[in-house]
Amino acid sequence: MVITNGTQTVVDKTPIAPIVITPNDPNASVTVNPAALPNGITYDPATKTISGTPNVTDWSSNEETRTFVIPVTVNNPDGSTSTKNVVITVCRDTDRDGIPDITDTDDDNDGYPDDVEKAMGSDPKNPYSIPITIPVTPPIIGYIPPTVVAPTPVLPTPVVPTPVPDITETDTAVDEDPNDKYVPNDLNSIDHIAYVRGYSDGTVKPNNNVTRAETVTMLYRLLTDTRRAAINTTINSFNYVPADVWYNESVSTMARGGYITGYEDGSFGGSRNITRAEFVTVLVRFVGVEKAECSFSDVSKDNWAYDYIATATAAGWISGYEDNTFRPDQFITARKR
Repeated sequence: MVITNGTQTVVDKTPIAPIVITPNDPNASVTVNPAALPNGITYDPATKTISGTPNVTDWSSNEETRTFVIPVTVNNPDGSTSTKNVVITVCRDTDRDGIPDITDTDDDNDGYPDDVEKAMGSDPKNPYSIPITIPVTPPIIGYIPPTVVAPTPVLPTPVVPTPVPDITETDTAVDEDPNDKYVPNDLNSIDHIAYVRGYSDGTVKPNNNVTRAETVTMLYRLLTDTRRAAINTTINSFNYVPADVWYNESVSTMARGGYITGYEDGSFGGSRNITRAEFVTVLVRFVGVEKAECSFSDVSKDNWAYDYIATATAAGWISGYEDNTFRPDQFITARKR
């Protein structure tokens, strides 16, 4: 038999080249073990072709490539058989930037090199796992259905942010005289900046929930002119933040500065309402996570945002509600209640 493209290496979630099996005897039948195929890959007996897009969903913590050996058996009319193997190697791409983890120096695109994260004990494949002894720069934000995109252009080099703003967060108390270490150098706290501009119909809609894109855009407008000029870009690695979307520049720039990151699926989720935990997390990333504690009854130590909420509490930015809750998953509005 002849197998075309029988050995190939592809990035996860990228289509393979069709693998065509041609028996020496046109009357022979071909059997392919479906259990050996990667998830997303199928065999069509009518055309004797293996094709599709691999989608590995069970990567182990440190796994970067996986090789699938697929037996292909030809059953000849005379009763004889012959077997050859098709070999498909799938390369993991954690941050969906088109660069396989095996050659990517920053697998989760959080601004920290993999070797630094491994040395400091954080997970190089999780954008929310950050070396706690280094000023924190990554962030959160988003969900939009995954989209297949063309190869991503080379992104600008991430710029490490400096220190969080004297911000009034909805539904929480704010310390008007924070400790100097919690004052963000990257935000303009002197001039009155028009960081809220309302909608095209002339309304502000103060009771509406605030989206993630709106939050990032407000903070982008509050950046100092010097900082904004240093990190300004319209290029990003999110699955779906196209060049013509209204928040492209603010999201791209804030991502380059290290203030925000996306979800594990590579999306940003600009239209999603931002939660109180997400909002606080983005703010804390301007100054870095401190070793601190908080005692809110609904924020346990295994909560993904615990360290950020604890830092914001230590900074005096938040005090929670009268029932000693913080309500991390509650959406925020522009109105102070």
